[in-house]
Amino acid sequence: ALQGTVSGVYALQKSGQPGADGAVINIRGVGTLNNSDPLVLIDGFPGSMSDVDASDISSISVLKDAASASIYGNRAANGVVLVTTKKGALGKVKLSYNGYFGVNGWAQYPDMLSGEDYMQVRREAARTGGQWNSTADDQKLFTVEEWQAIQNGEWTDWIDEVLHTGLVQSHQVTASGGTEKTTAMLSAGYYQEKGSFKNDKMDKYNLRMNIEHKLGKTVKVGATTQITHYAQDERAENVLWRAATNAPLGKAYDEDGKVVEYPLGKNGQVSPLVDEASEVAARHHVLKTNLIANGYLDFTPIEGLTFRSNLGTNYAFYRKQDFEGAGSIDRLGQNSTSLSKIKSSEKSFVNWDNIISYNKTVKDHTFGATALTSWTQSKYTSVNAQGEGQLVDSYLWHNLGANDKSSYVIGSDYIQHQTFSYALRFNYSYKGRYMLTVSNRWDGDSRLSKGNKWASFPSVAAAWRVSDEAFLKNVEALSNLKLRLSWGKTGNSGIMA
Repeated sequence: ALQGTVSGVYALQKSGQPGADGAVINIRGVGTLNNSDPLVLIDGFPGSMSDVDASDISSISVLKDAASASIYGNRAANGVVLVTTKKGALGKVKLSYNGYFGVNGWAQYPDMLSGEDYMQVRREAARTGGQWNSTADDQKLFTVEEWQAIQNGEWTDWIDEVLHTGLVQSHQVTASGGTEKTTAMLSAGYYQEKGSFKNDKMDKYNLRMNIEHKLGKTVKVGATTQITHYAQDERAENVLWRAATNAPLGKAYDEDGKVVEYPLGKNGQVSPLVDEASEVAARHHVLKTNLIANGYLDFTPIEGLTFRSNLGTNYAFYRKQDFEGAGSIDRLGQNSTSLSKIKSSEKSFVNWDNIISYNKTVKDHTFGATALTSWTQSKYTSVNAQGEGQLVDSYLWHNLGANDKSSYVIGSDYIQHQTFSYALRFNYSYKGRYMLTVSNRWDGDSRLSKGNKWASFPSVAAAWRVSDEAFLKNVEALSNLKLRLSWGKTGNSGIMA
C-alpha cells in the first residue's frame, strides 16, 4: 500500500517465504544501523502492520521529516507510520466479506545450465587454466561419478525440482453498526500462503474489535482488541542455495521413487531434496500469537479543550520448534546424529499516554497547544533447550529428554526496561496561509547510565500556503502550493539493555 504511493518511502517484501515478517520499510533511506524500521502506530499504539488485515485499515499517514516525527522522541529516528483502522458506523449492523484466491511462486529465477551448455562452461574454465584443449580432454574435467552421469544422460535441473507453484487465499468477514451512543466493529479473518517449497506454508488467524461509547456530551470511551495467531512450517535456509550450486547431474529419485541423498556419490554434494525424503527428515515449526488490548477516554469539558488518556498493552508469544534428522540437509555428511531444539519467548509492552490539548480561533488567528506524558514498560523472557541423538525420529522436538544427555544445551534470558516522556507543542496559523509549529519532547530510559538517562528532541517548522495568495488566485493550473521549512531532532531507542 505504501510502495509507489508516498514519496521518499521504500517498501518491499523482505522474503518470498510464507510468514516472512512483513515488508522492509525505509523512510528517506536507512536512518540507523542494525534496525532501520520506522515506528508503526496502529490507532496510536505501537504494533506491526502484518498483524492488521488490509481490509481493516482506514488510512495510513507517514511522518518523514524530523520536525513532524520528533514529537515521538527516541523512537522516531527512522520515521513514523500512522495506521488508522476502521471504526463502527452509525446504523443497522452491516455484514461484509472480502476474499480472494491466487497462485504464488513464479519467481524470476535464472535458468540453470544443463547438457552441452554446462559442459561448455566447464571447458572454458579449464581452457583458461591450461587444462583443456579439445573434447578429448573432457573426461579430465569431471569426477568419475559426474562423467558416468554424463554418459548416461542423467541431467537434473535442481531449481525445477525444489520450486513449486504456491497458493494463497484470504477470507475476511466484518460486522459493523451502532447507535447514537455506541458504535462497534468486529472482524475475523483467515489467511493461508503455501510457498514455493514443499512443506513451506503459513496459516494466519485474526480477530479484531473496535468499540466506542459516549457517556453524555463530554465523555467518550473506547477500546480496541486484536488477536493474531500464526502457525508456520518452514524449510531449511540453504535449500535454494544448494539447488543453484549443485552440479546439474545425477538422479533426483531412484527406481522406487525415493530421494537420492547423494546424486553423485558420497564424494559429491547433498541433494537439495533430502528434507523431503520423509515426514520426519526435517521439520521447522513456528507458532506466534500477538494480543493487543487498548482502551481510551476522551473528556471535553469546554469547547476547544480536550483531555485524552490511552492505556494499552501488547503481548507477544513466540515458539520455534526444530528437528533435523541425521539425514537432513543441514546434518547429512557433517553430523552423524539428529538435532532437536525448542525456543520459546514472551514479550509484554505496556503504554500509558495522557494528552491535553487546547485549540482557539480568534478571527483570522488559530492557536493550538498540546502537552503529553507517556510511560512504557517492556519485558522480555526466553528459554531455549536442545539435544542431539533423538531416540526415535518421530519424537521430533516433543521429547528432548530422549536425546543424548551429554549433548544438552539449555539457556534463558530476561530483559526489562521502562521509559518516561513528556512533550509540549504549540501551533499558530493565520488564515490557514502562514503556519508555525514549535515542539519539544523529553525522553528518559532506564537502560541508560546515570547522568545520561534523559534527552530532548526539539523541532520547529514554518509553512506558507502560496496558492492562497492573491497573485495566484487566478492560476487555474495550480490548485495547491505549499512551502515548508523544518528542523528537528529525533532519537534511536534501538539499544541493548
